[in-house]
Amino acid sequence: MSATMAARARTGASLSAPVRRAQPARRKSSPWLASLLRGASRRPGRALVFLAFGLVSLAIVVNALMFQKARHPHPMLSRSGATEEARPAAALRRAEPAPAPAPMTAPVAPPPAAIAAVLAPALPLPRPTGL
Repeated sequence: MSATMAARARTGASLSAPVRRAQPARRKSSPWLASLLRGASRRPGRALVFLAFGLVSLAIVVNALMFQKARHPHPMLSRSGATEEARPAAALRRAEPAPAPAPMTAPVAPPPAAIAAVLAPALPLPRPTGL
């Protein structure tokens, strides 16, 4: 136990709260563009990666919203069977005759002697009896 703690323990004085330090003066909040440029100058590689991903994402969105002339043939978020063009094609597929099933042939099994010859090396040796 340190000398200070021992002296306080003998006198019965309670421990006091730690001394509060003065808070540093707050800086004025800089504009968001200035802080963005400051962060980009600190880590230019990361800024280039974010810029590349942002440009690719922007290109995908612009392509999907502006450059597509017709509707997608199978949109993900629409109800099934909502398009009129898809219904006749499905009806035509149902009208086609089903292909004839292949003739069933009996499975070819190897003769029992061949099976014993194949399995014999894989079986463990018999347990010795005369010890």
